[in-house]
Amino acid sequence: MGDDYWLLGWKEHKASDYSSIFVLTLIDRYNREYVVRIYVSVSTISMVFPINQLNLTDEVTGITMLINGGTVNLSGRVFCISNIRIRIVT
Repeated sequence: MGDDYWLLGWKEHKASDYSSIFVLTLIDRYNREYVVRIYVSVSTISMVFPINQLNLTDEVTGITMLINGGTVNLSGRVFCISNIRIRIVT
């Protein structure tokens, strides 16, 4: 069993237009309950490069591609997870 944890539930609290705070409740194999607070911010990244450098065999899920002549513009969301706090309840 090792370090297995079970997710009992979570709530999302919007902190701003581009960030949220997730509060998760976990339980371990000894029935100890934990509250985990995670701050997640969301941004967008965009890159333009020559089309001959595009490799479509790579994973492109969640990315928007715009091909314009000899260039390609890639844009997608970036999630930044920070400020993780864990507190034991029982």
